[in-house]
Amino acid sequence: MRAAVVLGFVALVTAMASTQAAEREQALIMDLRDDARRFDAVARTQASSMEMAEARERFAAHLREAARLKLKNEEFLKFAEIFVLSGGGVEHIKPWKDDHPGEMERNLIRGIVAHGSGDTTRAEAILLSIDARSLDAVRGGHLALVQALLAARTDAERAFSYYGLARLLLPGTLVEEAALRQSIVLAGEKLRAREFAEAALAYIRRFDTSTFVGDAETRIVSYLPRFEDADGAAILERMLEARPMGFGRCLVCFLTEVAQRGVLSGRRSLALLATGKGLALVENDAPQKQRLILYQAAIEIVTDKYERASDTLKSLDPEGFDADDAALLSASLQLARKLRETPKPLSDDVALAGNRGGNRVFLGDKRVMEARAAVANADLVLQRER
Repeated sequence: MRAAVVLGFVALVTAMASTQAAEREQALIMDLRDDARRFDAVARTQASSMEMAEARERFAAHLREAARLKLKNEEFLKFAEIFVLSGGGVEHIKPWKDDHPGEMERNLIRGIVAHGSGDTTRAEAILLSIDARSLDAVRGGHLALVQALLAARTDAERAFSYYGLARLLLPGTLVEEAALRQSIVLAGEKLRAREFAEAALAYIRRFDTSTFVGDAETRIVSYLPRFEDADGAAILERMLEARPMGFGRCLVCFLTEVAQRGVLSGRRSLALLATGKGLALVENDAPQKQRLILYQAAIEIVTDKYERASDTLKSLDPEGFDADDAALLSASLQLARKLRETPKPLSDDVALAGNRGGNRVFLGDKRVMEARAAVANADLVLQRER
């Protein structure tokens, strides 16, 4: 009788332990799903670097607990794969890598481990051979994003295709947000104006409140002046039409930075568009106003607005600018003096700008050619000023 009671008690304890383990397993799965949702929320909300670090550590801690408890549900492997594809350490995938013997799964794990270990050549060989659409949407989207990053080294067309697939599989998530930001970078590096415009427009429409919007804006500002002047101005015009009330942190701040880069790169149309739009929006006492006036005048000294631009430059106080803008003001005044020294009657053959009505025209002698070159490459002038 006593033996039966003992056996019954042991069975009860075992059953309770099994139930508790099952409950903990399901709780961890729910925790990991919540971790993934928290990461995706970053795509549309502002989060500090500390909050993001805490979210990543919470995700890792849940994986470590599942590994410590030796839980074998295949969802843990999927979460581990997602975590490593997103930049987590490869050690998080090892507890489950031998539990699923399917050939495709083994290849996927080997490729993910290679990618997470920095073995780019091996990762390319394995991961680029896998069709992300054959996986569930979450893993497929993360894989497509990594495939795009791998392909971008040698095949831009293929990379753009992978970025598009990542967006298609996981719309509205951090994966789509990252795909658009990286598309902006790739298109900017390769001078692909159409792809750049599409990615920039999609970003400001879909993720203008993202944690990473500042980074996206910085990339856009950096790459816009690299395009031909007409292309850069057209892209900026489309962005302003799409979001006339602004986007991201501060539209005037964005336009001011674009204008500065446009001036320093000799992109006249881009700089004039940015300064014109910016001045129409800026408050009189805003710190950006004097900068916008400077950039506009620096460009207009080689147009038919020379006189007005020259007077504007003279009216600006260099003490009100930082070192870079003060140097630009000095260089622009120097150019204005150079141009004033070379007035000539109207000549269609040599006009820098010209039609009737008192437009200033200059002969194409050495001094004027130097001035034109300096305006087109104002950064060289700034270096001399420094």
